[in-house]
Amino acid sequence: MNSILELHSHTRERSVEAVSGYWYKVQWAYSPVTEERLNVGVVFIDGAGKQHSKFLNSFERLNCLYSNFNMENFKFIIKSAGEAVSSGYRECPIETIMFTEPLQAYGDSVDQILNRLFEKVVPLGRPTIKKARQPSEFATNNLVDYIYEEIKKRKPFDSIKFLAPEPIMYRDNQGFEHSLRLHLSKPGYIGGIASTVYSSVQNAIFNLLEVANDIEFAASIQGRNSDKLALFVMSPSSNNCTLPKASIQQIGRKIDDIFFKLESKGIEVFADDNEGDIVGNIIDWGALAQ
Repeated sequence: MNSILELHSHTRERSVEAVSGYWYKVQWAYSPVTEERLNVGVVFIDGAGKQHSKFLNSFERLNCLYSNFNMENFKFIIKSAGEAVSSGYRECPIETIMFTEPLQAYGDSVDQILNRLFEKVVPLGRPTIKKARQPSEFATNNLVDYIYEEIKKRKPFDSIKFLAPEPIMYRDNQGFEHSLRLHLSKPGYIGGIASTVYSSVQNAIFNLLEVANDIEFAASIQGRNSDKLALFVMSPSSNNCTLPKASIQQIGRKIDDIFFKLESKGIEVFADDNEGDIVGNIIDWGALAQ
């Protein structure tokens, strides 16, 4: 069996410029009761006896692990450990900081050794990757809730008689009862709200057709012919959804088809990709602006 010295000698033969030495972990005892230790740094001692170190400098993961984590106190602890290492000490004046027994290490450079060891034994030092926030679906129910709240803020008195949070029930000539999703209702006005901002084209078109059919049915009811009917659509765009351009265009064509169909029956269609502008359109249409 080869001795450690023979192995070390053989290793150096693989790379003339290789750096070798010893390294140890720097640990922090977070809880004396549980004796839990966290690796917070590594130290490498080169052939000349000089100590090189790398310590934790990102504390996001510690904040996640411990709700009562004191960042300023911990920064002071890390600073003290770094000063002890820089001074060549193998002990730290802070009792919660401990050094492990040294182990052999080699590499192409001091930095390469430190970075490799740090990444291996200090998982808390790995950067937190924050994923870009993707716009979520703006479902019809969410859009209706938003519009209701905005109208209540802008027109608190008119909104009482104008908003229709419950489905409108209608009984036809044969005695069958129908539930209509007509979100806006007052004498002379019937309106529906539909969002087409969904994660799939199918969901977007389904929700659009559902509300459009209810508006069209309301227009056919006897006595509703004189009502002012409208459909308010939140259309998709690159500003409010993550669908590819082709899908956005496909939904847009469907909105156009419904627009022409409903317009021919005296039903107005308002489409916008901004929910705030939709609220303004509803207020103007519903004669709430006076």
